[in-house]
Amino acid sequence: MDDHPGVRVAVRNLLANAQDIIVVGEGVDGTEAIQLANSQKPDILLLDVELPALKGYEVIQRIRQSEPDVKVLALSSYNDPMYILGMLENGAAGYLTKDEAPHMLLVAVHSIMQDKVKWISPKVASQVSHITLDDKTFTGRELEILRLIALGKPDEEIVRALDINEKLLSRYIGLLTEKFQVSSREGLMSAALGVISTASA
Repeated sequence: MDDHPGVRVAVRNLLANAQDIIVVGEGVDGTEAIQLANSQKPDILLLDVELPALKGYEVIQRIRQSEPDVKVLALSSYNDPMYILGMLENGAAGYLTKDEAPHMLLVAVHSIMQDKVKWISPKVASQVSHITLDDKTFTGRELEILRLIALGKPDEEIVRALDINEKLLSRYIGLLTEKFQVSSREGLMSAALGVISTASA
């Protein structure tokens, strides 16, 4: 859903490269987004943050009420924390900036649908100062680490994926184990799955 025809064409062309994705519709404003969600019941809806008629977060709220199984991936020109947190905390399954879409859109869509976890790009994670889930506050980086831990990724893959060193990752894991009051990697993985499940619900 985007009010710019050029963006819709570009996104449609990107999705056409994936054999397992079928585009069932598109629209230009928040009202059409809700109508499409209700009539087509897509697995995932790509939604701009700023739309005519309704704001992105308002669209998510209404879709969650009528079609809770439809996941929403925010696709926006904005990488301001206000927009990011507004969408994520209202139930978006992920957030991606439009300039990242050419090389990350399919990754985001497949991750959300296959892994069933909240997805944010590294660029977005770097902009988010915090997000509150289940009465606990997480930084964008902590949320990304939790996502990878929930997927069972070993430390070697996490440091490569996030481009950080092992010492910094160890520090983050230590902070997260304290935050969840767990003493093992298995306990942290279980806690991470709980948070990610809440974030994607």
